Amino acid sequence: MEGRPRRRRFAAGSGMLAATALVAATVTGSTAMAQDTVCDVADNRPTVRFLDTDTGVENRMAGGGCTINDLIDDERTWDNHGKFVRHVNGVVNSLRREGIIDARERSTLTRAAAQGKVGKKAGYEVLFDGTAESFEDWEYAGEGGFDLLEDGTIQSRVGTDGGFGTLWYAEEEFGDFSLRLQFRDDAPGGEDVRGNSGVQVRFPALDGPVEGCPTTYNGSETGNLSWIAVNCGHEIQINDSPEGPGNDPIKTGSIYGFQNLTLEEAMPTEKGVWN
Repeated sequence: MEGRPRRRRFAAGSGMLAATALVAATVTGSTAMAQDTVCDVADNRPTVRFLDTDTGVENRMAGGGCTINDLIDDERTWDNHGKFVRHVNGVVNSLRREGIIDARERSTLTRAAAQGKVGKKAGYEVLFDGTAESFEDWEYAGEGGFDLLEDGTIQSRVGTDGGFGTLWYAEEEFGDFSLRLQFRDDAPGGEDVRGNSGVQVRFPALDGPVEGCPTTYNGSETGNLSWIAVNCGHEIQINDSPEGPGNDPIKTGSIYGFQNLTLEEAMPTEKGVWN
């Protein structure tokens, strides 16, 4: 991680129909993550990846609710590259014996591990691990809120208890970073009723007014500190609502107002699916 200048926060937003659950949030750092062979929420990306390298090997389920990506564990901090390569060799040899991958796929994964950068640079620091202690490092600004659920996920409030607000990580500020997380749309109602949320990055602390960062919306004062993150930061959109009148036209994966995606470009998933 390169430095820790000011104004480098990130957060999750909530709305009246957001109901967006977050299961994990990590940034590059130096805290080691213990490998757990039981996965409450599997890494369900379609292919096996070593950080940003796509191996092309199908990311199959591998027992204990885990996928191959979960067992590879490329995002933790490894003492050195060789240790990670030995770990991968052990995992893929076991997967080969169990018939989960074939010999060609085993060769592809071992080669990718040897040629990759895992263990040569910092891994990821856990910002939310599903525990109440971890959740205490986060603060909330605005209306509504987020709740820690029994399964270790956090979910935004909807209905009369909801509203526009931001759950933000107040424990530490970061410079250049890579952020990885999982989210799903839990909005109540039919399939056409979708959550509208997002991940806010690079904004000032939301614990009071900030000069030059208004709390206005379309020129009208809201008195809601969450608008600071909107007006002086960037939002990566989470919104798979159908195209049409009354729905936000800016869809999941957009850098809101800067690089916007259509619903087709967003490649939406069904409600209740982890992304």
